[in-house]
Amino acid sequence: MPDVLSPICKIQIVLTRPDGRSFPNVQSVIPILTPNPAILLQHDDKTGSTGVGKAADLVVLDKNILEEPAVQGIHTARVILTMFQGEAVYDPNRITGEARKRHATKMLIVT
Repeated sequence: MPDVLSPICKIQIVLTRPDGRSFPNVQSVIPILTPNPAILLQHDDKTGSTGVGKAADLVVLDKNILEEPAVQGIHTARVILTMFQGEAVYDPNRITGEARKRHATKMLIVT
């Protein structure tokens, strides 16, 4: 059973709503989970998108959910790196540091 509190699962849920009110693609859902909450909380000068002087809070997934052919499979994406204020706080595969060079082609930053 997918974790319905997971942001990744939330993306899949709004893409597959049975009531016909689903979103057309992942790109249209991301603003709901990133810049819009930052704007509502008046933190958009620090978080919610990438840019110089911003907090660098981000996750790296094991696959590109923007290109996931089966929307129902988005929830299977796994977080392989979490950064908070520019520091790795979850990095079980040691992607940061020297290993970052090997994984750089897999990283996708969404703004």
